[in-house]
Amino acid sequence: MKLSILRSSSCYSGRITQKKPEAANLSEKGDVPAAETSSHQKTQRKSPRAPRISEHLPFIEHILDHPEVLAEPEAWRRIGEEVREQLDYQRGYFRRLRLVRGKFRSQRQPAGHAPNRPTPCKPSGSLHRYSGTHC
Repeated sequence: MKLSILRSSSCYSGRITQKKPEAANLSEKGDVPAAETSSHQKTQRKSPRAPRISEHLPFIEHILDHPEVLAEPEAWRRIGEEVREQLDYQRGYFRRLRLVRGKFRSQRQPAGHAPNRPTPCKPSGSLHRYSGTHC
């Protein structure tokens, strides 16, 4: 009876147990070592890649700020920055070009409110069915 249940359930469990019936029999035995039960080994993560642009090159830094911030700097607070580096070539020598784009928050906004916070898109079931749009 137990064998017939295992064989009938093998059609639902995948092709491995269908091709190798002894694989289904291993599951009912309790004396299988732990090393054989794991189906895969953990892969080691790669170390972070070294920067592609050499650090010994001279660099030029461009600070890119929004026009609203330049017009009224006391109304804005700097909350971070994005830095992007490029390799620049000028007739006979190489240099790094650093583009620094600041992130700003208005002083008028409350401290707990994040600017441009994404809103969740969760339409109701009937609206989603009849509208035909996907978020």
